[in-house]
Amino acid sequence: MEDIQALLVIAAYSDSGAVLCDVAVRASIRIGLDRRVEKHLMTLTSVSHYTSAQLEAERYPVRVWYYLFVLDMILSIDGGKPPSLMIQPCAARRVRVFVSSARCNAPDVRLFAQVELNAIRSAAHEAIAGPGKSYTQQEVVERTLRGAVLDLDLWLSEWQMLVASLHFSAPEQTSVLLNLRIQHAWATLVLHLRGLTAYGIENIALMTTGQRSVAAAAKTSAERHLQLVLTKTTFPAENASHIPYVASFRYAMDFVWAKNAFCVLIALRLGILLGDPVTELLSRLLEAREFLTELNRVNVGAHMSYMRILSQIVEKCERAIAASMPNENGTYIDPSENDFQSFVPKEFMFEWDFPGIHLHYISLDWQDLLFDIGTGT
Repeated sequence: MEDIQALLVIAAYSDSGAVLCDVAVRASIRIGLDRRVEKHLMTLTSVSHYTSAQLEAERYPVRVWYYLFVLDMILSIDGGKPPSLMIQPCAARRVRVFVSSARCNAPDVRLFAQVELNAIRSAAHEAIAGPGKSYTQQEVVERTLRGAVLDLDLWLSEWQMLVASLHFSAPEQTSVLLNLRIQHAWATLVLHLRGLTAYGIENIALMTTGQRSVAAAAKTSAERHLQLVLTKTTFPAENASHIPYVASFRYAMDFVWAKNAFCVLIALRLGILLGDPVTELLSRLLEAREFLTELNRVNVGAHMSYMRILSQIVEKCERAIAASMPNENGTYIDPSENDFQSFVPKEFMFEWDFPGIHLHYISLDWQDLLFDIGTGT
């Protein structure tokens, strides 16, 4: 069991995380960890003679197994590796039994909530972007998206009520509820971007009204994610940052850094591509700068590459916004805006499988001009 836990920790912070995670999965199944967790679940749902100490001892393998599941889901849904574990959403709901225990703490709630969330995400991902999926009808994608969004909204609402019923301290409850909302924003963002990918259209100018509404929903989720990350607390903190979520970045795995940098990129880029007013773009840019400033207060250690990416995103977006406004001569400078549209950090291309990184806007008039030049007409 200790070896599996060690593999989990190494996989979470290693470039070879997908391989190590699969090794840990095979090792856990070989020792019957999945059956042990199932047996413990049945014990909790029935009258038993186990003492509280015995039940607590059984929670250790439960935590290891579900941490393994969550990591496998992250590396498959967001990292692009084939999933090694599958739990249907209806089966994942059973983890709520563990939350009802008097010994359940805040880390347990975050873990079990993510188990259920990632089961929902996995099912939606399989329906939209699984092997052999090639939707050509817009209504099919939209129907799938509506169902998945409803499932995610129900997940958030029900887990918020669960947390409110637990006897946590005010700081703990605030932290857990904030984490739930951040996870929900990330899930809805990726879901809508997967939907856009299923359409097979990356040029915003060519999208239908329905497809643009999906892009707008993705932008809203990215903006909400950034705003939630910057939520301040009124409780005293020992960390360098007074923003609790950012303060935890000191110990965060690469995925946390990557997804937050990606959210900033999508929020700013879609704002420009969808033609948001300059005042709104500047507001988002200020939030991105604030996020970068708060991260500078935290010891980033080995995550300097993502700090560099965030700095580049902010700088390129700032130039793109400036380029969209006329200068003293009433002319525009387009190259900066195009540079921001085409900016894709190599980490997002080779280390993660984030959708929507190639979204762009090429006007139909410009395409017609190229066609005329190429044909000589």
